[in-house]
Amino acid sequence: FTAGQLGFAFPPSYGTALASRALLGCGDAMTFISVLRLGTRWFPARRGPLVAQLAGLVGMAGNLVSTLVIARLLHGVGWTAAFAGSAFAGVVVLVLLLLFLKDHPEGHEPEPIPHQGAAYVRRQIAASWREPGTRLGLWVHFTTQFPAMVFLLLWGLPFLVQAQGLSRATAGELLTLVVLSNMLIGLVYGQIVARHHTARLPLALGTVGATALTWAVTLVCSADHAPLWLLVVLCTVLGACGPASMIGFDFARPANPPERQGTASGITNMGGFVASMTTLFLIGVLLDATGDDYTIAFSAVFVLQALGVSQILRLRGRVARRERERLVASRVETVHVPA
Repeated sequence: FTAGQLGFAFPPSYGTALASRALLGCGDAMTFISVLRLGTRWFPARRGPLVAQLAGLVGMAGNLVSTLVIARLLHGVGWTAAFAGSAFAGVVVLVLLLLFLKDHPEGHEPEPIPHQGAAYVRRQIAASWREPGTRLGLWVHFTTQFPAMVFLLLWGLPFLVQAQGLSRATAGELLTLVVLSNMLIGLVYGQIVARHHTARLPLALGTVGATALTWAVTLVCSADHAPLWLLVVLCTVLGACGPASMIGFDFARPANPPERQGTASGITNMGGFVASMTTLFLIGVLLDATGDDYTIAFSAVFVLQALGVSQILRLRGRVARRERERLVASRVETVHVPA
């Protein structure tokens, strides 16, 4: 992260800036998966869903705060100083982590795992992928995350300003609403899943359905400019996409032993980003092909949602059977443990 921010502060060329952005992506991937892995070591399994949602909530809070601060700094001190300051903040965080962060509580060291290079990694990936829970987690993440990502990362602002005629300030407030909604709904989803394990799939599919319905109504009304209240509803519903995507990890986590938790989380985490990058590209192509017809271009969202839902429905039965088998096995082991 720090190297990427520093490179972005002093880019001598477009290529350097692009490489710096790639470093930021690497930092994001390694940081998020590591946070989830730390959560499984520091908290009991029943708190896993809430801890994951809290991790996402804090990340979105940082997103919101840094966006507001960086935006003001850019206007105040300029590009180089703003991003160099951000890189310095990364150094501060790194020092704090080195001083205070521990991989596990005292006395709870995990069993040592003999790592065997690339062959070991391939076996871990293959074993994780064979678990239906890992694949279901990937498709839940794939189907739920990308509508909000597409809206926040690129196409939301031009849609609101160019297609809906809003000012950039109003559009910015609506994008901020997505982040605030994400933080609030994340707390609710975390509590529900932690207390009611069977609510995972209804919450994920319900979020997909609500997103598709709100998106469809907005696109139908967008030809004559959708009313502001409808855009507020859309951004509020899009805020549920991030928390719903975190449910994918709650399918992958119980399907894999502790030594594969990081691998399974990494596979799951790929889903939403593959869907997001695909949709970002498709919308751009369709906008070029249709002369900036956002109704047709944004319809690409429904195609990927349909694909994801079909895979979720295909895998849900297998995952339910595997989870029942593991539950029965754990009860049998408990019964046979000597007093």
